Amino acid sequence: MVADPAAFYATLREHGGPVVPVHLDGEVPAWLVIGYDACNTVLRDGLLFTRDLGQWHVTKQGLLPQDWPIGPHVQPMRNMLFASGHEHQRLRGAFKTSLHKVGQRRLHATITRVADRLIEGFVEDGQADIVGQYAVPLPVAVLTQLFGFPPEDAERLQRTILTLLGGGEGALDANVGLNAMIEDHVRRRRQEPRADIVTWLLEADLSDEETRETVWLAINAGVGSTTAWAANTCEVLARAEDARTDLRSMLRDIPGVMAEVLWNHAPVQQVIGRVATADMDLHGTRVRRGDLLIISPAGANLDHDRFGGRALRADYVESNASHLAWGSGAHECPAPGLATAIVRGGVERLWTRLDDIHLAFPGQPTQWSPSIIVRLPARLDIAFDPVRARKRAATLAPIGDR
Repeated sequence: MVADPAAFYATLREHGGPVVPVHLDGEVPAWLVIGYDACNTVLRDGLLFTRDLGQWHVTKQGLLPQDWPIGPHVQPMRNMLFASGHEHQRLRGAFKTSLHKVGQRRLHATITRVADRLIEGFVEDGQADIVGQYAVPLPVAVLTQLFGFPPEDAERLQRTILTLLGGGEGALDANVGLNAMIEDHVRRRRQEPRADIVTWLLEADLSDEETRETVWLAINAGVGSTTAWAANTCEVLARAEDARTDLRSMLRDIPGVMAEVLWNHAPVQQVIGRVATADMDLHGTRVRRGDLLIISPAGANLDHDRFGGRALRADYVESNASHLAWGSGAHECPAPGLATAIVRGGVERLWTRLDDIHLAFPGQPTQWSPSIIVRLPARLDIAFDPVRARKRAATLAPIGDR
């Protein structure tokens, strides 16, 4: 799955169709939904497929291992992801309203300042690991500022969230640490309100628990998706000479490359998940009430049966936004604008300052992180001309605070 997603999902479809049986860590059974139409069916029907994972038969029968590393992603929480009906609308509305209070000028200035600071950290070297030194810390630094976390928390948050999203050894301890950091910050903002998203969530009459668990969701989803999206976009720029040539000649732009990444390398690979509320036939597969379904945006976006043929797929990738990278239905991503702003701002700033980036070791295959949740290069070594970068930096206007 990690090395060659297109081949992996094609093989699964050939032998099992759009819905295939899988086992998660610890031999926990589930269905992996990899067909585009099947994913849409599950995502859009909140009656037949619920976010209430308390209805999962493995949970109800007490069969889930206590030390299950993916446990934090299925543990019910008081946030919009696990709510439905009026409660879902209330929590989702409070979050979206809080996001809207972050002005676009403030957001742009924050992203650009963070990007410049990170680039300054390696620009004199003429080379960098663009994942570890840029794509990973960029979203964390931006989001911690918008949520009002102290600057000294940024590095610890980055390390903790990536461990949690990895879903392996250390994930449970990372989740405990993340919750403690968020709880401390919510308590701090309850006593000392500021102009940040946590304060605005509290002002929207969310309880401390609801605020903490909303921030948990937003930070995990925000950091995981934007980090992967930014890293994969940088990977295209560094690896593909034709992409860089097209950008220089204005035949393509950064948003176009970003859109290509959403189709070919969905940042969030698998969503855990939905539970069937009745026995049913799901696109040719017999699913039982209480079964867990894992939605695979990665599999859906690479569905050859739906987007077969190079010409048809190219047309979708270049001019169509019907991919499932944002999800679909009532629980689709509530903050696509924020994610887009962070990734576009970060990648455009990188390209503005380092328009000659290329692989430091041409021909070297990308090494991918082993997470089943996000698709992220483990490392990507790039090279560039530091003298050229300095000359370009001298032409940039200063960035204001608002």
